Amino acid sequence: MTSLLDPYIPLLEYLVVWFAVIGIALLLKADKHGVIAKPYYLMLKTSAFNTLLEKIGGRFRRGWTVFFDIGAGLGIVFLAFVLYEISYNAINLFHRSSQAGPTLLIVPLPGVTLTWDVFPYVLLAIAVLLIPHEAAHGIASVLDKVPIKSSGVFMAIFLPGGFVEIDEEDLSKRKAITKMRVFAAGSFTNVTTFGLVLLLSFALFQSSSAGVLITGFTSGSPAAAAHLPQWSVITGLNGTSVTEFQDVSTFMSKVDPGSLVQVRLNDGQLFNITTGKSDTNSSRAILGIYSQNFRST
Repeated sequence: MTSLLDPYIPLLEYLVVWFAVIGIALLLKADKHGVIAKPYYLMLKTSAFNTLLEKIGGRFRRGWTVFFDIGAGLGIVFLAFVLYEISYNAINLFHRSSQAGPTLLIVPLPGVTLTWDVFPYVLLAIAVLLIPHEAAHGIASVLDKVPIKSSGVFMAIFLPGGFVEIDEEDLSKRKAITKMRVFAAGSFTNVTTFGLVLLLSFALFQSSSAGVLITGFTSGSPAAAAHLPQWSVITGLNGTSVTEFQDVSTFMSKVDPGSLVQVRLNDGQLFNITTGKSDTNSSRAILGIYSQNFRST
C-alpha cells in the first residue's frame, strides 16, 4: 500500500543520518580537530592544504601570473556584461515584459527535486566547479605572498563545498592588480576548466553517422508497402554498407525503377523492396522514405 509520504522517505532517512552525524561530532567535541559541526553544515578547517597550494603557486610563477592577469582583464569585461544583463532583465521584469529572463529557483534536494540516481553526478559537477575555483584563489594569493589562513571542505546538508581562507586584512592593503588577480582567479579558472572539459568531450565523444534513420514515408511509398518500420535505421542496401544519407542517394542513382533492393536494418532485419518511380523523374528509382543521418557516439 502506497502513501503520500513514500517519495519523501529516502529524504527523511538521509536527514536522520545527517543529524546523527552532527550529534556525534558535537558529543566528541570534534571542533578540537578542526571539524566545525552545525545543524546545517559540517566543516573541516585545516592548514594542511596550505603547503600544497604554496608549492603549486611557487612553480611556473611567470605562467601563473600571466594566466591570472588575463583572468583579471576578462573579469572586468564579464563584470560589465553581467551588470548589463541584470539591468536589462530588471527593466524588462519591471515592465512585465516577456523578454525578461526566468526567475524560477529550484533547490537541488535529492528525492524531491532530484532523483537519487542523478544526485552523484550533481556532486561530481560541484566538485569539478569548486576544487579548481578555490585552489585558484589560493595560488593567486601565493603569487603575491598574501597569507592563507586555512583551507578545507564542508557539507551544507546536501551540497558539498570547499574554501580557501585568505588574510583579507593583508589583501586589503595590496595593490589593485593583486586584488584583481585574487578575486578573478576562481571564476576565470572555472571558465578555463569548462573549455578544457568541452574540448575533451568533443575529442572522446564525437558523434559519427552510423546509418540512415527513417523518419517518414512518401505517398504510395514502396518502403511503406514493404512494411519497413518507421524510425528504423538503414545500414545496408544490397550488401552495400550505408553510414549516411549520401550513401543512399549514391546507391539509388544506379538503380532502375522496378528493381528489387534488399534493405538491411541495424537490428539485422532484411526487407526486399521493389523500387518506385520519382514523380519528377520517371527514370529515377525511389524507396519513398524521408530520412536523416543517424548519429551514435
